[in-house]
Amino acid sequence: CIPTYQRKDILISTLKEIKEVNEKIHIRVLDNASTDGSFEELEKLAQQYPNLHISKNEKNMGYAYSIIKLLEESTKKYIILTSNEEPVIIDNISQIIKDCISQDIGIVSPVFFKFGRQCRGYNFNRDIPLNDFGRCCADFPGIIINAHLVKKYLHTLKEYNYKAYDEMYPVVFLSIIALVFGTGKYHRLPSVYVKYREENQNVKSKPTYNLPDARWVQTRTWMSVFDDLQKNTLTSKNKI
Repeated sequence: CIPTYQRKDILISTLKEIKEVNEKIHIRVLDNASTDGSFEELEKLAQQYPNLHISKNEKNMGYAYSIIKLLEESTKKYIILTSNEEPVIIDNISQIIKDCISQDIGIVSPVFFKFGRQCRGYNFNRDIPLNDFGRCCADFPGIIINAHLVKKYLHTLKEYNYKAYDEMYPVVFLSIIALVFGTGKYHRLPSVYVKYREENQNVKSKPTYNLPDARWVQTRTWMSVFDDLQKNTLTSKNKI
């Protein structure tokens, strides 16, 4: 599953690379109302390759909305969340999915390297403890989610404003659901690799990312979420 916005050239290159390795692999792309011709190119590519499923938002709905819509549109039990710049590693994905199916895992966090630096995971397989709900999905590309499991509890996520939720990284919420109602595994095999170092110039630059401030916003927002869940929901494993 790939959300995209204003990344036409990078997106098409990544999709072609994946399809040239395995034409039958299912890929789902959601275009978030790009104006650079992304969806028109996707339509052409969808006629060329099987199992390339495309859709678009009529207006820019933001990253969080797009992730959840991709999840809802998916039909497979396991989905791989990635971006325009990180193609999946087919051979590794095949092995990781086999492990997911055999153990009925809720979320898998494969090791992730970015420009020679390990940004996520471990070089060996191990369980994901519940208190790693944020750490296990840092740098979201390559995270594997049991879609059948988390779809049961999406109503909880939808109670929050999507715009505000863009600040909370929706994949973190999905990891919480997967870990509370299922199991999680760190996997030693990388599922994606970083293909591009530079940002697409068509995307307007954002303010410089300030890590301490960003972490504080995340912490403050998630404490509010957890407080709401404690006040308004059941603690039973049948409901959130």
